[in-house]
Amino acid sequence: MVFNQAQGAFRAGERLRIQCVVSLFNSDEVCMIGKLAKEYAGIEQEVQVLRSAAGYYIGTEDDEGPISRESEEYWPSSAEAEQALSANTWTQQYYV
Repeated sequence: MVFNQAQGAFRAGERLRIQCVVSLFNSDEVCMIGKLAKEYAGIEQEVQVLRSAAGYYIGTEDDEGPISRESEEYWPSSAEAEQALSANTWTQQYYV
């Protein structure tokens, strides 16, 4: 399933890529909150590109360090990960 932001719905039969889009009222921006960070740590953190030994990934962190790896994918460069994040072409993990 894929979230169609314009229609505010999921289309059946397609793989769910992200389930954590939250529109902020009074703003043109869309803030993506980490699903796993919220579900397992009870923390609402915006997803961002992070780096590990395996490569760049989409996840959440706070002042103390990483909280969750939200993307199934790793990318070889931060630019590729940023592109996937901004284009919403990454796949949401469903487990920690």
